[in-house]
Amino acid sequence: MATTIGQAILYVAAHTIAEFYRGGRRSTGDARLLNLWRPEVLSIGADEGRLAGELLATTGGSNSMDALVVAAAAIHGITEIFTTDPDDLIALRDARPAAPTKIAITEVQ
Repeated sequence: MATTIGQAILYVAAHTIAEFYRGGRRSTGDARLLNLWRPEVLSIGADEGRLAGELLATTGGSNSMDALVVAAAAIHGITEIFTTDPDDLIALRDARPAAPTKIAITEVQ
């Protein structure tokens, strides 16, 4: 089931769900929101993995979780990523070759 926020559908990459359940005050609140929102969960497959690896190679980065988020957004036509730490995501987004879809990176608190 997908959740609409205004006219938007909230998507979460499958591997990102682990971040919501790793413990601590922030992730406990995030997990509650995840349960309330019931977002559409995107599976991560070979195409996302390949693009994530290419993005990491281009940027010299090492955070495969962030790279998979950007890759999933690019492949699935998602136009906005919400994050508490935008810097790595911006670098990865900007490394995409010939990107037909613009992806906004929005920082949340």
